[in-house]
Amino acid sequence: MAVNSVKTKTGNTYDLTKASRLYLQKGLGNEQALASVNYTDKKFILTNNVTTALLKGSVIKVENATPSLNGYWVVEAVAANQKEIKIADTRQKTEFESDDGQTTLTLTGAKIRVVEFADYIDYATEIKTPDVSYNEIEVTSTTDQSPQTVPGQPTYGDITLTVFNAPDKEQFKLLEKYRLNKDEFVLRHVINGAIEYYFGTVTKLSGATFGTESEALKREYTIKANDADITLNTKA
Repeated sequence: MAVNSVKTKTGNTYDLTKASRLYLQKGLGNEQALASVNYTDKKFILTNNVTTALLKGSVIKVENATPSLNGYWVVEAVAANQKEIKIADTRQKTEFESDDGQTTLTLTGAKIRVVEFADYIDYATEIKTPDVSYNEIEVTSTTDQSPQTVPGQPTYGDITLTVFNAPDKEQFKLLEKYRLNKDEFVLRHVINGAIEYYFGTVTKLSGATFGTESEALKREYTIKANDADITLNTKA
């Protein structure tokens, strides 16, 4: 097995003062017991019905399950009287697989919590999304011994978020909390016909500068992307 080449998907820069909107995680909902997962149907199965209906593109956080299941997942809509939560049609859907080839897995002590988002950041000016690099790895097919190329683990660049100084805003306080506590959080970026998701931690706050079109102070946050390249088509 050898690395054949590296492919890089370059990030984009979006003007957040226009149609693009950015939302930050503000908290997590109540714990709900997770009974099992069905890898074939790409879904989580709760012990009881969801406590509130979920919209398409909601994010859940899985805790106390397996290492490959723990973390954030983008999901499909779920009615209030249902207990099955399907993985949304993003890159994550292809990664929702068993570690050892099982089709189902029963869990004990696992739970989910729904991510809650603050209102969009109306004082943000720009976001630069991260570059994503994938190693292409040469492998040999187990069926006919032919050489094949498969994608390896991705690596992510940084997110850069530029905002006006607004210490009275809820979202500003959230950013500062994440910066000081080094907590991982979710960014939900809504653009025309799609939602992009990023999971990361604030690593740097650049020196404040004056804006070119305003005397208002600007701040630039550098966010290490722990996961990215997760896009949901909302028109599908």
